[in-house]
Amino acid sequence: MDDLLGAFVSWPPVTGCRRGEIAALRWNSFRGDVLIIGQSAYAVKGVTGIKSTKTGRDRVVHLDQSVQEWFQYWHGQCVERATEWGVHLTPESFVLSSQPDGSRFVNLDAVSRKVRKVADQLGMKSVTFIRFAISPQQSFWLEVSHPMTQPKCWATQIRR
Repeated sequence: MDDLLGAFVSWPPVTGCRRGEIAALRWNSFRGDVLIIGQSAYAVKGVTGIKSTKTGRDRVVHLDQSVQEWFQYWHGQCVERATEWGVHLTPESFVLSSQPDGSRFVNLDAVSRKVRKVADQLGMKSVTFIRFAISPQQSFWLEVSHPMTQPKCWATQIRR
């Protein structure tokens, strides 16, 4: 869950995706240096599913080289996990899944609870992600706690 949690919280700042859009990503959403966002996962009162995005339209996100490399790394991790279980990923497999074959999207409520637990352990009342680039080679994500009252900021370089 920790690797999956790390992926879940690190992708919104570099893609601009909402949590449901991150959960609904499939491997066929990636097309070279472009990510097509066309679906969103939801979990309401124990009912889960896939719907269109908030705007109802597909969105194109251009991925810089470091983000492409990170997704390639993640794909390799997912393929390795699937192989260990004797299953295969398909283009329709979910990128974030609790299943080795990517057949189901990640449990949004479980991930949200884990994010909240980590934030509480760090003494954070809220979690906001902002991405900014210093140069094409250096991109950072900035996590802000108490954004309106007591700003506490941590900046972490996104590894290439």
